[in-house]
Amino acid sequence: MANKMYQYKPLIEQDSIRLLILPPSADSAADVHCTLLTTTLSELENDPFHGYTALCYVWGDPGKRKVIYVDNKTIGITVNLDSALREIRDSLREQHLWIDAICIDQADSPEKSKQVIQMTRVYQIARNTIIYLGESTESSTLLLGAISRAYKQKAGYHYEKLERLFSELVQRSWFTRVWVFQELLFSVDPWVQCGRLHVSWGHLYQATEAIAVVGFAAFQHSEAYRVFAAMNKERSNFKSARRPSKILAENLINLLTARRGLGVSDPRDMVFAHNGIVQTSSYQTFLEAEEIAIDYSKSVEKVFTDLACHCLKIFPDYRRLEILSYKENRTGCRAKENELEVPSWVPD
Repeated sequence: MANKMYQYKPLIEQDSIRLLILPPSADSAADVHCTLLTTTLSELENDPFHGYTALCYVWGDPGKRKVIYVDNKTIGITVNLDSALREIRDSLREQHLWIDAICIDQADSPEKSKQVIQMTRVYQIARNTIIYLGESTESSTLLLGAISRAYKQKAGYHYEKLERLFSELVQRSWFTRVWVFQELLFSVDPWVQCGRLHVSWGHLYQATEAIAVVGFAAFQHSEAYRVFAAMNKERSNFKSARRPSKILAENLINLLTARRGLGVSDPRDMVFAHNGIVQTSSYQTFLEAEEIAIDYSKSVEKVFTDLACHCLKIFPDYRRLEILSYKENRTGCRAKENELEVPSWVPD
């Protein structure tokens, strides 16, 4: 008899979330069986003994699906997520995970909108974050293994080899996705994982700095180093800021422009994925503004137009004409932007 599809129960509290309880298994090929626990961020924040790990990953091709079992009922997930769960699953220890594709009912737009709004807190409260870059390769195993050994044994690096290995790592699609920026900024203790090998984000960054300073000057000007260093710089600035989440709302346009061309499966996420970072100068959360509240019932055209209108409203006079300069027919999304029916002055 075929298993029934899992039916989500409504989230009642304002800050309710679901956590995935992943039992141990020594067999990586075994089906993934798990349960969903409903709790609140307030409870988790006040109970350090019941921490969880947030997963940051690339969804991958939505057309290629695998099945996991939640309370003996099925949920369809992407191949990338299936791989991540199998690699993360411990042989002895039960794990508590927050994973957007499973812990949020993706078919419920109102719930999805509310959950996306509080994703910043989800990553802030998580004990750590696993940045899953995908399955292991020979180069990722050599790179992460070398970094891990260097810190355990206080050893040095073979800089020429690490430069090549790191450049290959940064080619992975995670570094081109739009949501990962917010997730990285708010993560307390991020770890980078390929297959079953992992190293801390901090150790990976220190290794790249060593390559740049001690190794080869050309590496400092490489695309791989530029991408990684820029992400780490923003993370460092964000963490050290006196009011890290109080970035002026007018900076959102600058942020979106700088990150044009990055990948999102839903064009609306180009805006929504940055709202948690940006707030108005009056310290009202930018995403709480009615015109641009995170709302997946809105069309792509409505989201882009509302954003432009809101920016025109709050921008100082001398910056309002800048909106016109951001008009461009590309956002890195799968949708064909030239088919969007938006006013000619709305950035797309």
